[in-house]
Amino acid sequence: MRSRIRSFGLLILVGIMILGGGRLRAQSSTPIVSTTTAATDAAPSSAPQAQPVQPARLLAGQSLQSEVESNNTVATANGLAPSAVALGNIYPAADVDYYVFSATAGDRVYAATQTSFATGSGDSTLTLFASNGTTVIETDLDDGVFSGTSSTIAGAVITTTGTLYLRVAGGGATNTVRPYHLHLVVRSGTPAASVEPNNTPATAQPLPAAGWVTGTITGTADLDFYSFTLNAGQTAYVAVDADPERNVTSFNPRLNFVAGVVTTFNDSSTNALPNSEAIFFTAKTTGTYTVLVDSPSATGLGPNATYNLSLVIRPPEAQTGCTTYTSTGASQPLGPAAGTTTTSSITIPDNRIISDLTISIALTHTLMADLDVYVTSPRGNNNGLFNDVGNTVAAAGGSIATLLNTDFDDEAGTPPLGGNGISLANLTLHPQSLYRLSWFDGEQAQGTWRLTLIDDANATNGGVFQNWSITVCSPPPPPACVAGTSPITVYSNDFETTDGGFTHSGTQDEWELGTPTGASAPITDTNSGVRAWKTDLDGRYNNNSNQNLFSPAISLTNVVGPVVLRYAQKYQLESATFDRAYVDVRQTGNITNSLRVWEWLDATMAVSSTTGFFTIVQESAGWGIVQRDISRFAGQTAEILFHLDTDTSDIFSGLAIDDVTVTACQVNPAATERLYAVTASNRLLAFDSTAP
Repeated sequence: MRSRIRSFGLLILVGIMILGGGRLRAQSSTPIVSTTTAATDAAPSSAPQAQPVQPARLLAGQSLQSEVESNNTVATANGLAPSAVALGNIYPAADVDYYVFSATAGDRVYAATQTSFATGSGDSTLTLFASNGTTVIETDLDDGVFSGTSSTIAGAVITTTGTLYLRVAGGGATNTVRPYHLHLVVRSGTPAASVEPNNTPATAQPLPAAGWVTGTITGTADLDFYSFTLNAGQTAYVAVDADPERNVTSFNPRLNFVAGVVTTFNDSSTNALPNSEAIFFTAKTTGTYTVLVDSPSATGLGPNATYNLSLVIRPPEAQTGCTTYTSTGASQPLGPAAGTTTTSSITIPDNRIISDLTISIALTHTLMADLDVYVTSPRGNNNGLFNDVGNTVAAAGGSIATLLNTDFDDEAGTPPLGGNGISLANLTLHPQSLYRLSWFDGEQAQGTWRLTLIDDANATNGGVFQNWSITVCSPPPPPACVAGTSPITVYSNDFETTDGGFTHSGTQDEWELGTPTGASAPITDTNSGVRAWKTDLDGRYNNNSNQNLFSPAISLTNVVGPVVLRYAQKYQLESATFDRAYVDVRQTGNITNSLRVWEWLDATMAVSSTTGFFTIVQESAGWGIVQRDISRFAGQTAEILFHLDTDTSDIFSGLAIDDVTVTACQVNPAATERLYAVTASNRLLAFDSTAP
């Protein structure tokens, strides 16, 4: 923890309370399937079939703008809209990311990083620069919550119209943050005033359309409630500016989140002034929510204890071709004995590739922190959603969480947290920081999926599993060739009869072509046939390795875009903090012209449960199809590099590659009309109709 200046004074509490919301879905005795073609606020509808059908619904996560590297200078900054949320990574260590946006003199900037789902470190530093890219307007180290070392700037005053820059960096020279969300909103005008009385939920002041209010806390009995509506799938970004006047009378605010239970967040930051806080959450159900602003301490309260409260609502991610599959059968007990395992299966009949996955679970348990929950795909990948989350001690005015009615989605605003973490009811959450639903991306969804719930504590606490569902979205069709061109397969190999011209080299190089064996579990098969490339077919990769697998040179000199690389991969790896894996496409003979098409950024793919019951879950991803546009290499010769390097300890199954294909478009030959005349003397004489 860095040394910081302590700020004394008012403590602000911001709470979120659901006044309306969903309830547990009734258990069905027949399969339930629903399909959406777009993530829009459509009215509920039923498909024309005999069995019950869930209403079409919005998908859960927010729409994210992905960071584009390289953006480590002001000159290469990624552009952001005045209200946006970016998805980025501080990786490798010492990486920095710049973003550029516009503002007008008198505007106020609210920005925050959400890093609680990050692997490696959640420690970020956020800096706001003026138009010259060097003058610091404000910077923050640790004012964020959920991850107490995340960053937030609230209400920074802009004095000159122009472009501004935000820089996201790790909190230390060796820190990586994988990934982060960067929230930004630029506010113009002035906030609406708090209107008393608003000291109860019944008298809550509806937030104006702008979602921006200012108020004062005069004493510990002064409560300010504000209400607003969220639709299912929308994400709220709530920020508190503890010094709107920027007169160095800032205080250390605290955020309370209330959604069935009271959960308290306070980073205890004594960072340089001004102080601020920010929280994020995604609604599972449409309803009225309430923000509470107050203080439990009399210190600093009075006419100068002012705050500005900002609410921004993010739309859900647009998705197409999505179908929900729901479990059937009776409810089942959970626990209470340590090691008690409950399972439920869903069989997906449809042949479809996964581009995005959402898991919904409904259950009750008298102590959620006893539960470890995993999902196993038809290909045998057993990956976690969460373990040991939920509050174990009731916060003031609340209770211990006993209800989980939750969607899990990688694009959600925040994950569940351990200890006295965020509520588990009526929200959409990112899987816990150790896990990613994206590990299922590219897989074939067809087959039987299994949900496993382990009660890992030997206690009297138990509960009831109600049901679960899987929402599968599939990718759009690959880009088509334009008029005047036709598709062509430039390279394709399934490695069944040849090595495809691939070569390999490096330190502790173990790339091998063949059939993976049981000793290399959990990678023990191929995507197709019986042969694939893998880092050690009969075991795990070595420590201290630096190994490369190269494709042959692939000529793209006579083709045009879209040029598409498609390959299958399966992997089990240690945390990217220690072991690195990536796939690059690069110009042959000019490796500086390179495009990264995949990179390992996540946590170690093996987890254990150790509270009263011990088990190790070997996680994995694949076989999944990776498809990337590599049209920038049209007109050149390119090669594909599959890379793995490892540290001095902990070895895993590694990386496997199969079924590599490159397709492109070729220009159709110009059709030249010709006339042919046959005579007795020359038999055949050709005339070009285009000749003069």
